Formats: sequence, structure tokens, C-alpha cells
Amino acid sequence: TFSVNPVNSTLDVDDAETVYGESVEVNVTYEGATGIAAEIDGKNLSVKDNMIVIPDDLDAGEYKLTVTTVPDSNHVAVSKQATVTVNKANSTLTVSDVTFDYGQRGTANTTFTGASGIVAVVNDLGAVVEINGNVITIFNLTAGKYRLTVTTVPDANHEETTEFADVTVNKIDSDVDVAVPVIYYGTSAEVIATYDGATGIVAEIDGKNLTVKG
Repeated sequence: TFSVNPVNSTLDVDDAETVYGESVEVNVTYEGATGIAAEIDGKNLSVKDNMIVIPDDLDAGEYKLTVTTVPDSNHVAVSKQATVTVNKANSTLTVSDVTFDYGQRGTANTTFTGASGIVAVVNDLGAVVEINGNVITIFNLTAGKYRLTVTTVPDANHEETTEFADVTVNKIDSDVDVAVPVIYYGTSAEVIATYDGATGIVAEIDGKNLTVKG
């Protein structure tokens, strides 16, 4: 009499790479088996023919995929491991442009995902930037054009993202008040003017320039 011992089934498993939030299929080839079983961290995975479906709920990182054959009557089960890499996804970010008048405050509305918050800066050292949730408030700027830079503070599964927005501070009208006294023929008089938002004043009567002091 003699006996025929079963032999090992054969198994090859490819490494796989995906991005957080996306599933991926891993190709497997085998012989001497009726199928395969697969798991990651003790969690059984779905198998379609010779394809293993890696779910989209894995956190970013590197995992060991363990695959085992389901042998036929002439073969013995074998197991192999492969590496599954889940890369971080980009966080998303939108930022609105900002326009406001000198002396006022401007706001930029943002939306973001994959982040716990945002940081923001304006390209002027005197600018004051405040963040409340997804709203950015900007003030203490002179009239002109500036750039707002906003960056996400990503969570563990995402990379940071930076977006830019235009900041426009409009000029406003300067103020002037004039106190005109009663002037009698043949005499001169001083007219007192007070002003704000200007470096000085000019004056004329009927196209004739007048002398300004102070």
C-alpha cells in the first residue's frame, strides 16, 4: 500500500496602494484551491473570484493583508501577506475674496473638509486677522490690495491644503468742515477749515487760489 500526501497550494498576492476614502482591489493568483480568504487586522474582507476588495474605511497608514487559500482535496492551505498602503487624501478648502472700506472690517467665508480648522495671514504686518469657525475677519489695513493666504489644519487622514484670496480695501471720502465768518468790503478774513483723512487743503474763489496756512 501507499499513500499520496497532499501538497501545498500556490498563492501570489500583489501589494496595493490607495487613498483614504477610496476602496481598491488586490489581485490574487492561486492553484490547488477552491478559493481564498483574506483579512486585515482580524477583519474579514470581501473576495470576488481572485480579487480582494480593500474597504474605503481604513485610516491612512500601512497594513498587512493576510490571504489564505481554501485548498481542494489534494492540497494544503497556505498563507501569504502583502502590504496595503492607504495614503492621506488632500483636505479641501475654498476661500472667498474680501472687499471693504478703509476703517471697516472685511470678512472671508471659507469651507473645508478633512481638517479641524484653518490658519490665515495677510501679506501686511499691520493686518489683524481673526478666525471664528469658517469665517475670517480682517481689519487694520490701509487702502490698497492685499493677498490672503489660508491653510487647513488637517486631521490624521488628510494633507494640508492652501488657497489664496484677494483683499481689497477701498478708499473713503475725506471730511472737511468750513466756518465762514462775515466779511466786510475792504477787509480780509480768515476762514477756519477742519479736515480728516487728508494731508492738507486747497481753496479758491471764482477760480482764484487762496492762501492756506497750516
